[in-house]
Amino acid sequence: MSSRSAAAATGHASAADESSEVSELGFLLNGGTPSKRQDRAHAQEEQKRVLPPPTASELRVMAVQSAVEALKEHVSVASVVLGCCERWQALGYGPGRRQSAFEAGALPAIVAGMNAHPAHAVVQEKGCLAIANICSGTDESGLARKADAFDAGAVPAIVAALVEHAEAPAVQAGGSAALGNVCFAADLTGLARKHAAHEAGAIAPIARAIGKFGSDAAVCENGAFALGNLCRALGKVGHSGVLDESSPELAPIDDQMRLRGEGQQRKACAADAGALEALIAAMRAHENNPGIQEWGARALSIITYESTPLRERAKGAGAKMVWLMGLSESMDAAKKAATTPVSKTGRQPVVAPNGRPTGRAIPGSVRG
Repeated sequence: MSSRSAAAATGHASAADESSEVSELGFLLNGGTPSKRQDRAHAQEEQKRVLPPPTASELRVMAVQSAVEALKEHVSVASVVLGCCERWQALGYGPGRRQSAFEAGALPAIVAGMNAHPAHAVVQEKGCLAIANICSGTDESGLARKADAFDAGAVPAIVAALVEHAEAPAVQAGGSAALGNVCFAADLTGLARKHAAHEAGAIAPIARAIGKFGSDAAVCENGAFALGNLCRALGKVGHSGVLDESSPELAPIDDQMRLRGEGQQRKACAADAGALEALIAAMRAHENNPGIQEWGARALSIITYESTPLRERAKGAGAKMVWLMGLSESMDAAKKAATTPVSKTGRQPVVAPNGRPTGRAIPGSVRG
């Protein structure tokens, strides 16, 4: 063999050895034989595979934290959003259940579910009702739940539902209940929520819904409840020089004047949207419905407070004077009965016209 041929053979052997070493290195780095690598890759894919979305019956019996996690994981699945919201829609029978849902993070998860399915009317309805129920309550915990819903973006999500589904009375009723609850309270944070809802466009759709669906008791009652809460404002101005988080009347005078002006804006918006006429028509159409009478009178009184033009406009539309005083006729009769002795030893007991406290439960939600 020539020296040239020997050199060529030596070069081929070196290349083969190098290729073999590279192959062996790849074998070691990849964890074994090709079949083992395939098995490992398959196992990893199995681990990544998402479990099927839970059914409605499974969601009903899950621990609340598990239900919240399921909603987060399957937020793009409308049936999961519906199942969770229907579960929390039924929380009106116990504040403990509402609080556990709140602590598990249900409110941001519900808002995300509503935002993921804006065109799905039933998702919007059930989402609104779930928010309304979880946000019910006027104690410290209840106020914290309202603030959490607001911080989670509930107000723009609800307003979007009202606008998108203007022809769906169930969405209008649920959305009004939810906004009424989230925007309850007249402390500084409560007033801020009211005005943020107004700026998001909440008032006009509610007023229009009452006018459009005047025969629907739930739309009228929840709408009146919401308008009263949204239009409630700082009643009087008195300077103390002290800024107190819970008492707007103790804020510096400039802040009080600003809050009062914002309240006037909300009332004007309601009047411009036809709220006075819609409320009066609803109260006349549902004379035997205590809820519509009570919430309607409260809303009329709030909107027309200290405004002679609005009071005259309401009277021209058929409002009774007791309504503009914030009283329904049944409430007025109950107050008169309370002062009329029925025996020498006692007086007639005073109860709410419907036998229940003002913050009563309504179908699918709770107010407060």
